[in-house]
Amino acid sequence: MKPVFAFSFFLFVGLSGPSFADTVTSADCDPVGPTLSASVDCTDIRVAFRTEISGCMSRLKAEADERAGAVTITDAHTSRARLFRCDASVREKLGLQGK
Repeated sequence: MKPVFAFSFFLFVGLSGPSFADTVTSADCDPVGPTLSASVDCTDIRVAFRTEISGCMSRLKAEADERAGAVTITDAHTSRARLFRCDASVREKLGLQGK
């Protein structure tokens, strides 16, 4: 092996070590996904995320009904808008901004 090639090879392997890891920590858990195949920590994060999203969307619907003075119509556009607002606020509340 030529010295330049050997140096480049070992430098590459040394710097790319963390990218070969197969372990997933709870910090790497995506809060959106199934809970059946997830680790215990990831399942807890996903359940908390879903609970917070559901509560937020219900609260936004109730606020809209109160402002309108009647039951408002919910269509795909309003549901999507509420989901985006709730997703951002819940991720911030749970400390999941980078996910």
